[in-house]
Amino acid sequence: MSPILAIHIGGGTLGLVSGAAALSFRKGSGWHALAGKVFVASLLTMAAGAICLAIQNHEPPNIRVGGTTRIARHLWRMCFGLFIATGSFFLGPANRPLRFLSAIGLRQHFFKTVLREEVLLFLAVLPLLFMIFWLVRVRFANAFKKMPEPHEGNVYSFS
Repeated sequence: MSPILAIHIGGGTLGLVSGAAALSFRKGSGWHALAGKVFVASLLTMAAGAICLAIQNHEPPNIRVGGTTRIARHLWRMCFGLFIATGSFFLGPANRPLRFLSAIGLRQHFFKTVLREEVLLFLAVLPLLFMIFWLVRVRFANAFKKMPEPHEGNVYSFS
């Protein structure tokens, strides 16, 4: 793995963790502000890594911001990778979620009833459902936008 790719992945991972932390703290608190600053810094780090990777791999179109094709490709890569990870974790051998909870000291008898096979299957497939939702939303975002109604004195020109 290249060091730039490690920086990109590390920035993204830290962004996910700090974003979740910012959401969990009360807005306006010092912890919320700190988590928000870490979130911004980590996303800037991730973006800088992505730009360096695009230059290194001779992919200048990936440097431009926006574009439904680039976003859709990124969603596909990220969500499908997450699907593979969640599938192997939730549907892997020997009930990994219960082993993980046991390893961190949580009681298993409660989670055995909550983490039934249907729940584990849903959690494993959830990234694919999110991917489908976001791909549809990205592809058809402009299809549902309406042109605003003209107010008094405003005239739209079609020329």
